[in-house]
Amino acid sequence: MSIMLEAVQSLAVQTVWQGEGVEVVALGTRDASGFFSPRRFEVHIPGDAVLYRSDSQSAAFHYLDILLGYAVMEN
Repeated sequence: MSIMLEAVQSLAVQTVWQGEGVEVVALGTRDASGFFSPRRFEVHIPGDAVLYRSDSQSAAFHYLDILLGYAVMEN
């Protein structure tokens, strides 16, 4: 059964927050019904290397707050 479930899932990237030349993206899977399940969060400059990687959205936004010097609201 799990093999069949994995066969209908696809990898997906979703932008969680964008601004100030930096963004937070969620990497995860999208199932056949279109439901997105995030697995990892990344903070990076678009088109450049990843600055921070975490399994926690909260930790990714905390890093972003430190990087920008002010608090950013999570979605």
